[in-house]
Order: sequence, then C-alpha cells, then structure tokens
Amino acid sequence: MQSSWLIIGGNFLLGSRILKILKRKHKAIGVPHEEMDEPERVVGLALFNKMGGVLIESECLTAGNDMDSMRDNMEKVIGFCRESQRECIFVQVQYPAGCDPESDLYHRYCTACENIAQMVETVFVVHSVYEDGSSEIQAGKAGETHCADVAALYIEQNIGRHGIIPVCNDSGVDEQEVIKRQSRCVFQLIYELKAQDFFYEKRVAEIRFQMGERLAKAVPHQVAAQLDCVCPVPKTGMYYAMGLAHGLKCSYVQALLKTGGEERSFQIANTDKRKQFLWTKLQPIKELIQGKTLAVVDEAIFTGATLKVVVEMLRECGAKGVYLCIPTPKCRSHCNYLMQPPRPMLLEYIRETMLEGYFNVDGIFFQDDDVFRQCIMEIDGQMCSECFLGGDRDE
Repeated sequence: MQSSWLIIGGNFLLGSRILKILKRKHKAIGVPHEEMDEPERVVGLALFNKMGGVLIESECLTAGNDMDSMRDNMEKVIGFCRESQRECIFVQVQYPAGCDPESDLYHRYCTACENIAQMVETVFVVHSVYEDGSSEIQAGKAGETHCADVAALYIEQNIGRHGIIPVCNDSGVDEQEVIKRQSRCVFQLIYELKAQDFFYEKRVAEIRFQMGERLAKAVPHQVAAQLDCVCPVPKTGMYYAMGLAHGLKCSYVQALLKTGGEERSFQIANTDKRKQFLWTKLQPIKELIQGKTLAVVDEAIFTGATLKVVVEMLRECGAKGVYLCIPTPKCRSHCNYLMQPPRPMLLEYIRETMLEGYFNVDGIFFQDDDVFRQCIMEIDGQMCSECFLGGDRDE
C-alpha cells in the first residue's frame, strides 16, 4: 500500500475528512477541485512531492462549470498514474452535494462516474456523507448532520483493497452515535478548535481561559509560591496558561515559540516522527528559562510525547524547576468516535505514580474530575467526555 497520497477534491466535506484521517499515518496533500482545470499542474504536484498514489473524489465532476472537461482532466491524471505505476483510487459519492437526483446533471454525473470507475483498480462507493442520506446539508446543522468521518475511516482502513468496494459500516460503529458524540466532543473544544472560534455560542478562547483559571486551585500554595512564571506549550496551551497565571497571580511568559506551518503534532500517529516534528517546530527562548521555576501548561496528556520533548528543552536551557499543569483530567480511554487517532495512551504503560520521573519534572497537577465536569456541564449537559471521564457522562 502506498504511504503518500494526493487527494483531489480535498476541499469537499468527504475529501477533507479523508485527507485528515490519512495524514495520521501517511503523507497526504489535498488539492481543491479548481486545480483540475490544469491537470498538468496536478501531475507536476504529484511528481514534485513524490506522491505514490492519487485519490480522486467524484464530486469534482459536479463542482466545475464543465463536467465533460473535468472528466477528461480526471482521465489525464489517471493516465499519468498508469504510466508511472502509481496507485489511483476513485471515491464515488452516489448522491453528491447540491445535485438533484432527478436532474439531467445527476444522470450525466452517474455516467461519468461509471466511465472513470472502469479506468482504476479501486473504487469506493459512498452512498451519502449526510446523516439522512440526502444530497443536501441541512441549514444550520453543518456540524451535526454528516457522517463523513465514518466513511473516511472505512476508506483508510480498506485502502489496500482492489475492486468496487461499497463503503458500509461493518466496523461496529453506530453512525448516529458517532455524529452525536462528534458534535458535542470535548476534544474539539480543548484542542482542535481555534481560539477565535465559537463553541455553543461561547468563544473558545474565553472557555479555555476560564478552565485555566480554575486549574489554579489544583496547584498547592507552596508550589505556587515557588513559581517565577507560567509558560504555555504553543499554541493550544496559551489561553489555559493565561487563565492559570491570572488565577495564581503569577507572570505569564511565552518562553516557547512554534515555528513553521500549521501542522498539529497530535495528528502524527508515529511517536518517533512526532518527537522529531516537535524538536524542529518548537524554539525555546533560553533567556526566559534559565534559572527559572516554571509552570508549563498544555491542554492534556494523551501520549505524553509533546511534554516529554518540552521538558527536555527546558532542562537543557537551565530551568531551575518545572511543574506540569494540565487543565483537563488524566486521559482514561481511547476515543470510539473517530475524533482522535488510535495510538497507545501514556497511562496504559506508565503508572500514575511514575509520571513525575517519566517527564523529569518536580510535580504534575491535573484538573479535578468534578471541576472539569462542571466546566463542560456549564457549556452543554450532553457533551461527550469519555476520553477523560471514562464514560461517566451525564445524559
């Protein structure tokens, strides 16, 4: 199976989910459908990035102004894959967004899909990416009505197969439950969303600041008295750290900088690659660290890879003391709803009593379960927090 993929149609709902999930284990680049107006550029992109395979999302056909031209361009890319012995996968959405099944456009779309499917070895057939099986997303429910993550995960798990493969849900995951949990996922709030986003009509930055402020009660007075500053792990830890600094009446210092692009380390499945990524993307400011006792704030401890690297950096810069302050409880469970990449969690192989030694820190303070539960209950009483509270969720 190829380990690098060019996703044509990465700007569609399903295409973007496939891109996100493939990036957990593979190198993957998304190409918007507009780029297919010049297939030579797409081929050049595949060659330049040494992509081993190309995945084409069928909704490209209905998104452009000229379906015949788009089909011809797809065929050129498929021809390139054949000549260069690259794998090519076609993902056919039976009911594409915005296309009336009774229209002439839809019938032309089906014919074009049939022709393209005959040219490739692997075709994944997706009935619809929307909960109700329609071709239209319901107004105002964009975050709650799609099951594209379920389809994308199935495609990723079966990407080595050949032939026409109906994308069915035989993995034991209930699509309705997945959609419900994803729309109320606490992991989105604490990590995935940007600070300027809104979550249940409340600004994410404000929620994170308040969670950090409440974390101050978990830090013993004798420890707080030793601290020179509160330092976030960029970028997610920033607003939690601001809140903690406010709650402790301590200085907030950004002694770690993130350099480079927007790639998120948590989505890199391989632990060694994730550590390598962190060493190249985090830059400590030694002058703000040397001789100081710091409270280091990150949103959670899942695998521990990020904080392991961060503490090593701080120690190398001469930090006098390092305490880890986490605004969430200990992570107890894997996510069953496709919001987090599957990988071993730190507490599966390191006992809680060994965490300080594992990280080489002077202390670790997690948010209290009841305080965390109260924080999220104030936002929404149905929020899914199984990864932290082990299924103890108010119904």
